[in-house]
Amino acid sequence: MGIQETIGKKIIVSKIAYLYFDANKFIGAGHAVRCFALAMALAKTGWNCFFVISKEAIKFINELSQFDRVDPIDFYRLQPQCDLLVIDSYHLDYYAEKYLGEKAKKVLVIDDLANRPHKCEILVDQTFSRDSEVYQHLVPKNCNIFTGNKYIMLRDGFINLRQQAVVQRSKVGTVKTLLISLGGGKQDVSFIEILMDAVKKLQFAGNVDIVLGFWPDEQKYEFLINKKVKCHVNANMPLLTLNSDVAIGASGSSMWERCCLGLPTVMISLSEDQRTIAHNLENFGAALYAGDRENFNVDKFISLLDLLIYDTNKRMQIQQKAFEVCDGAGVNRIVGAINASY
Repeated sequence: MGIQETIGKKIIVSKIAYLYFDANKFIGAGHAVRCFALAMALAKTGWNCFFVISKEAIKFINELSQFDRVDPIDFYRLQPQCDLLVIDSYHLDYYAEKYLGEKAKKVLVIDDLANRPHKCEILVDQTFSRDSEVYQHLVPKNCNIFTGNKYIMLRDGFINLRQQAVVQRSKVGTVKTLLISLGGGKQDVSFIEILMDAVKKLQFAGNVDIVLGFWPDEQKYEFLINKKVKCHVNANMPLLTLNSDVAIGASGSSMWERCCLGLPTVMISLSEDQRTIAHNLENFGAALYAGDRENFNVDKFISLLDLLIYDTNKRMQIQQKAFEVCDGAGVNRIVGAINASY
């Protein structure tokens, strides 16, 4: 739906929000997933939400089609009036935010880098242990800053399963299912194979679920699939996360989902911005950190995975700390603050 159609459409609710974010097979789905969670929570309180994204993003993540799409070029050109503009993009700076927000009553920026100025009334950084002081010189004086794990934005699928996860993980037992999930972007076949070789060296006898993100290239992984190994595209991540006992995962935004459901994880950072998350969670005791993809140490990874699979006490300690990281209520706290500001 274009801007003209959007403006001309009969709006039943009183407030309009546009959410501008990036999503594709190269940068992954982290921005999209948290903006989707925010849009769903806003819609429940009477907002009419529109996604400013490319056609490729809709094809990449089917879930996004639940909201009307506005082409980014049309949005730049026509700058429609709205009550709230949400911007979640590493590619936009202060001047882009100022230009795009000229006709918005408020601009909300989602960031997790804290490395550049922003022009906004609200800033959200859900990075674990992030202190709001790091943004004091990066945003206007009247900006409301919300930082830290208290404001982690999750989809309903994870929030609704949290209590079930608490009960399920309280039962001590052997590890029967391992989840491998390295983000929603294009997957590295050779690296998945390295991880699977490590799993074999540990003589793990359980089931393995490999999540291939949102990009349908599962045919490249046929050599891995057998009775014990399944590959998933556009997977039901809440259920897979709930039904797994341990995980190997990227240390991006998907870590918050695993923490919400108390899933003990060996983390691997796939980009520079994921290292902060990994170090903070490791220091808190909520996960184990094997290092980054570029300097991957197989021996270290095997020792950490061995600890997670076969040391029950350590696994239980980690899952308890993981539960403490994310209570699932962050997106409702943000929406409550947004609504209270009007």
